[in-house]
Amino acid sequence: MNLRLKLILPFALLLVAVYAYSSLYVIPSYVELAKGKQLEQESTYIDLLSTALLPDLLESDLANVYNTLDTVLSERKYWYTLSLFNVDGIRVYPLSGRYIPKGTALESLTRNIIFNGKQYASIKLQLDLQLQIQQEVSYIKKVQLYVMLILMVTFIAMSLFLDMLIRKPMVKLTHFADQIANGNYQTDAVIHSQDEVGQLGKSLEIMQRKIHERDTAMSHFSDIQDTIRFVQSKFISEQEASHVFLELQRRILELTHCSEGLIGELMLDNKKQPYISPLSINNTLHIYSGHTNTVMKLTNDEGQRLCQADSLLGKMMATGKPLINNGPVISSEQLGFPLDNDHKINNFLGLPLYTGYQFVGTLCLVNNKNGFTDSIFGELEVLLQTLAQLIVAHRERKTLIDNETRLRLVVDNAVEGIISTDEVGTITSFNAAAERIFGYSQHQMIGISVKSLIPEQNYTSHVEAAKFLLDDNLNILQVNKGLETDGLHLNGKLIPLELSISKVVTQQGLQYTGIVRDITERKQHEAELNQAYSELQLAHVQLEEQNRQDALTGLSNRRHLDEVLQLEWNRAERQSDSPLSLLLCDIDYFKKYNDTYGHLEGDECLKQVAQAIKNSFTRKVDLAARYGGEEFMVILPNTPTDAATRQAEKMRQNIWALAIEHKSSEVAARISISVGVYTIHNTQGLTLNSCIGFADEALYHAKEVGRNQVVHYETLHAQNSHDRLIVTEPSLKLSNG
Repeated sequence: MNLRLKLILPFALLLVAVYAYSSLYVIPSYVELAKGKQLEQESTYIDLLSTALLPDLLESDLANVYNTLDTVLSERKYWYTLSLFNVDGIRVYPLSGRYIPKGTALESLTRNIIFNGKQYASIKLQLDLQLQIQQEVSYIKKVQLYVMLILMVTFIAMSLFLDMLIRKPMVKLTHFADQIANGNYQTDAVIHSQDEVGQLGKSLEIMQRKIHERDTAMSHFSDIQDTIRFVQSKFISEQEASHVFLELQRRILELTHCSEGLIGELMLDNKKQPYISPLSINNTLHIYSGHTNTVMKLTNDEGQRLCQADSLLGKMMATGKPLINNGPVISSEQLGFPLDNDHKINNFLGLPLYTGYQFVGTLCLVNNKNGFTDSIFGELEVLLQTLAQLIVAHRERKTLIDNETRLRLVVDNAVEGIISTDEVGTITSFNAAAERIFGYSQHQMIGISVKSLIPEQNYTSHVEAAKFLLDDNLNILQVNKGLETDGLHLNGKLIPLELSISKVVTQQGLQYTGIVRDITERKQHEAELNQAYSELQLAHVQLEEQNRQDALTGLSNRRHLDEVLQLEWNRAERQSDSPLSLLLCDIDYFKKYNDTYGHLEGDECLKQVAQAIKNSFTRKVDLAARYGGEEFMVILPNTPTDAATRQAEKMRQNIWALAIEHKSSEVAARISISVGVYTIHNTQGLTLNSCIGFADEALYHAKEVGRNQVVHYETLHAQNSHDRLIVTEPSLKLSNG
C-alpha cells in the first residue's frame, strides 16, 4: 500500500462509516420516532372520537354515528380503515371491510367506548403512517446528502493538504535515497525544510557526499594499483622498455587529467655531467642540465639547441624538489624540454623520483585546464615509488645479460610479493615484498613448502582454484587472472590476498610463479562502503520510526495509535477470551498551566508526563500514545479490568511523584492527571468508537468528581444501575398495590 493510499484511506473509511451510521441508525431511528409521535397524536384523536360518539351510542342513534364516522374518515385521508364494533364484536360500521393488499404495513389503534363501567362499543383504526412521514423522511435524507457532500469536500481538501506536506517530500527523499543506493552521487537534494524530514534530507546529503568521496578515493586508488600491476606485468614480459614507459605515461596522463608529460631517467655522461634521458619521448633525445645553461641534443651530437638555465626542468634538477608552476602561460623555453606540439601551456608539475635517497629520474606533467596543488603528491606517492623502482629496474636491465638475472631484479623491486615454486610446491624464490607481506625472510622460505603460507583449512580450496586458473594447453599463463584467498602471516594472522599464477616450462622442469597482493586496505575500503550503505538503510528505518512518533513527546502519534487500535480491535474480535483495556487520561487544568507558565514550560511538562506514562508500562505489547493536546491514550492488550485499573493508578501515582509545580491547579499545587478506563470483554454489539467513547465517559466522570483519580467505566456503570433501581422501586410497589 503506497503512502498516498494510506493518507486517503482513513478519510474514506470515516466517510463510509458516517454514511453507514446515518443510513443504518440515524434515519431509521428518526422514522421510528416520527411514527411514535404520529401514533401518539392519532391515539389522542381516537380517544376524543370515542367520547364524541358516546352520546349517540347511548341514544342508539346509529345514523348520527355513521354520519360522524364518515365525516372523520373523509377528513383524514391517511386513515386506511375505521371500524365500529358492537359489544358482541360484530362490525356495525362499515358494513363491509376494505380490501388490504399484501405487503401493506398498517398501524392499528383500538379503543373501547365505556360509560359507568359498561362497554357500549369499540373502535378500531388502521392507518398508513408511511405516507404521513414521507415528506419528513425525504427532508432528512437531503440533509444526509448535503452533510456527506460537505464531509467529502473536506476530506479531499485534507488529503491534498497531507499529500503536499507529507507524501511529496517523502517521495522526493525516497527517490534521492534510491539514487544514492544506485551509485548516482550527482543528484541534488530537494528537501530544505527545517522539520524532521528536512533534517533527514541533510543527513542523506552528507552521506551522499561521504560515500562519493570514498568511492572516488577507492576508484582512484584502484586505478593506480591497476596501473602498477599492469606496468609491472608488462615490464616482466615486454622486452622493449620504451613501450612500457610510453604506456605508463599514457596511464599517468589519464589519472592526472593532463595533456602531455615526460618520464626521464637521470644519467651521467662520460664527463660525469648529469642529464635527463627521456624514457617516454625518444631514446635518442638527451636533455642536459648545468649551472649556466640547459642543452638538448641528439646522441650523435647533431642539431644542438641551447635553452635558458633557469628553465623549470633545470630548477627541479638543481634542487631535487617537486616544483609547481600554474602559469598563467609557460613557453617551451621556460619549460626546458620540447613537446609533441610546440604550443604554450598554462600549468607545470615536476616530480623528482627517488629510491631511498638516490635521485633516479623525473616525472613532468603539463595541462591547460586545472592547476596543480600539493595534494597530488600524496595521491601519486605509491605510483612515484613504483616508477622510480621501474627506472632503476630499467637501468639495471640494460647491464644484465641473463634473462633470469633481469627477472630477479624486477622481482626484488616489485611492490607486490612474487613467489616461485617447483611442481611439488617447494619455494624457489621469495622477493622482498613477499617478506613484508608474510613476515618471513628469504633465507627462511627457500626450500620450504608453500603450504606454510596457506591456512590449513583453505589449502584444499586453494589448490582447486589454482588448477582452475592454469590452462594445461599453454606453457605460460598470463597473470591477469586472479583469485582472492587468505595467506598466513608469521605471527599467525590471516592476510587477505589477491593471487595471480603463471606456469612456465623450463629446462629444470615445471615452475609456478605467483604474484600476491595484500588487499587489506581494499577490504577496509569495502567494509567502509558497506557501513555507509548500512547507515543509509538505518536512515530509512529512522524515517519510518519518525512517521510513527509524536515530535514533541516521543510517544506514538495519533496515526500510529489508530493503526494499533484497529489491529487490537480485530484481534479482540477474533479472540473473545482476550480482554482489551483502553486508558484515556488528561492533565488536570493544563490550559491554566500554559497560561501561568507559558507554552515552552507547557511543552516541557508534556515531555515529562509522557516519559512517566511510557515508563509506567513495561510490556512490549502495551502502547502509549499522544491522543491530542494534553490527552494521552494507552492500549493494554490481554489486560482484564482489575489489572487495567491497577496499571492506571500506578501511572497516576508516577506522574504525581514528578511533583511538577502547578500553582494554578484547583486540585493540588502540582501536576496531576485524571484517567478513564474501559475494558472490552466481548466486541459483540460494540464498535471501536463506542468503546473509546466509554473510556472518555469514565474520564469525564473522573473530572466531574474532583479529578486526580482513576475511574473505570464498569464501576461507573454499576453505580448508575444501582441508582436507577433505587428510583424505580417505589413505582413497582405502587403498581403491585
